Amino acid sequence: MKFPGTQAFVNHLVVYTLVTLAGGGSVGLGAVWMQQRITATAAANKLLERDLAKLQRELETLNLRIEQESNPSVLEQRNTLWKLGLDQSPRDQVTRVPGDARLRLAQKREAPAARLDLSAYARYSRPEDR
Repeated sequence: MKFPGTQAFVNHLVVYTLVTLAGGGSVGLGAVWMQQRITATAAANKLLERDLAKLQRELETLNLRIEQESNPSVLEQRNTLWKLGLDQSPRDQVTRVPGDARLRLAQKREAPAARLDLSAYARYSRPEDR
């Protein structure tokens, strides 16, 4: 059944309007879903950052306790208190190195003169090269 010109135009207009509304609604729903996912991810990141800060505080506390317990006077006191019978190393055998040991080791590792030349040993590293 064919409709006259104005009624056909109205039918097409209604169909195109419904398609536009459905498309716009799906785009809007997608935008709301994406916003919800962004919010959920941000909340999860906030929880992870809080847990990380808590772990860092606990690590700092633990490092402080380790430093306090590894003090030579505390070790001597514990040796006497618990009657362990451990001998202390002679003072002439103890060498104190000034500065941060980690920085010194990093400099030593990165220095080109400190690297070993292993090319002479590489020939014999595999059984098939022997």
